[in-house]
Amino acid sequence: VAGTDLATNALLYKTGEQASLDKFYFVIYTWLIVWMLFRLMDAVLTIQYEKLARSNKELRKELINLGARFIKGILFLGAIAYILNGFGISIAAIMSTLGIGGLAFALAAKDSLSNLFGGVTILFDNAFKMGDWIKIDDVEGTVVEIGLRSTTIRTFDNALITIPNALVSVSSIQNWNRRSVGRRIKMFVGVTYDSNM
Repeated sequence: VAGTDLATNALLYKTGEQASLDKFYFVIYTWLIVWMLFRLMDAVLTIQYEKLARSNKELRKELINLGARFIKGILFLGAIAYILNGFGISIAAIMSTLGIGGLAFALAAKDSLSNLFGGVTILFDNAFKMGDWIKIDDVEGTVVEIGLRSTTIRTFDNALITIPNALVSVSSIQNWNRRSVGRRIKMFVGVTYDSNM
């Protein structure tokens, strides 16, 4: 990208197309920096999680994933604000418009917000974690992922079921991994009526 930027600057020096190409490269450079920060953060979090997991067994990977997504969201919004500012669009006017439309947005996104707060409640309640064998209402299986919007469970017939976090946070949860003695096995042995004692 830097090579093509230098080449087009040399080719279109002091022409009308140079200004538009500068804005185009400004956007590309910004997204490349954000992408590099995302990759760097993923690498650092992976290394730090492995170090912390050795010393602290209660550390939850879901909380680290939630924090990483939050930081990535802030970086993404910051990049958009920086690009808009580079094009001369006022961020203050957009923020004031968002403040006025915030109530309408909150009412429209009521279910999404309840799922978001349900996901945060699940993570901080520590009722289950990824890999646990749980039962929520009629759904039983292994937890694949605890997201911000929903929890994904793989049932024992290998189906993936997604349950909204708002429903999970108000349901009773049976966590079979938290049993003090191994796994429960139900076994039915049939005996014919003509068998002796």
